[in-house]
Amino acid sequence: MDDDRGVDSVRLRREQREQVLDAIDEAAGEQSPSGKQARKHERVPFRLADIPIRVRMPDGTNGKYLVCARNISAGGMAFLHGGFLYPGLHLEAILTMLTGDATLVRGTIVQCRHIAGRLHEIGVKFESKINIKAYCEPVAKSKPESEPSSVRIPNLAGRVLCLCKDMVDGQRVVNWLSSTGAVSVAVHYLGAGLDRLRLEPFDLVVCDLHLEEVQGAEIIQAIRSAEYTGPILAMHDPKHGFDADELKLAGANDLLIKPIGAADLISRCAELLSTNETTA
Repeated sequence: MDDDRGVDSVRLRREQREQVLDAIDEAAGEQSPSGKQARKHERVPFRLADIPIRVRMPDGTNGKYLVCARNISAGGMAFLHGGFLYPGLHLEAILTMLTGDATLVRGTIVQCRHIAGRLHEIGVKFESKINIKAYCEPVAKSKPESEPSSVRIPNLAGRVLCLCKDMVDGQRVVNWLSSTGAVSVAVHYLGAGLDRLRLEPFDLVVCDLHLEEVQGAEIIQAIRSAEYTGPILAMHDPKHGFDADELKLAGANDLLIKPIGAADLISRCAELLSTNETTA
């Protein structure tokens, strides 16, 4: 697939999407299992929005859309789409792994059922099996096997500025935070980040401590000099040997040791955003 991500076919706010998906899941749970074909692969929740897909239409053209996933398995996935898609059509989807890396997955539409209004739920069978552990956090085992539970991504409100030297790292952080509902923006140079801070309101800054222009505590000091008073989460690479006390004295609120994972990043951001709300 090319870089043209397509049209948002769902056009629902996060809260609305969650309500629709909750209703679908509840209805599916109430259906009697008798008469239903046994599934070959276990399905797990995978509520990720803005997944780019490209569908090969009957007339030979390509339809490009952004869709909202409902669940996923090793053999396929289900997603919400704002329109009807014929079973049998081939598609490509870009799925983001827990590492933040994007992968191209090919499949065939096997089901399209009407939900409400223009919304349809699309069922897709993958051409090749995938390892769902690469895309979903492990499912908690606190309940019996008959009552599976899942790890929910928290709903975060706020605007986050991500200052990362590496463009891939920046996009990875943006992808992780976007899955929580937070609005996140990535920049790759300190000057660009300071310009954004002076012109726009941000509730949290997540920053590398090793940039092209400057390193360590000087980055934190520069952010504070832009009159930003919110929390700063610094991503620290141990091989550079920065002093934690010096960083906090400069104005960093928390430190995250690299390499980082989605769960740790989201958890730290949730804590800092929550603290910022109570002190605002």
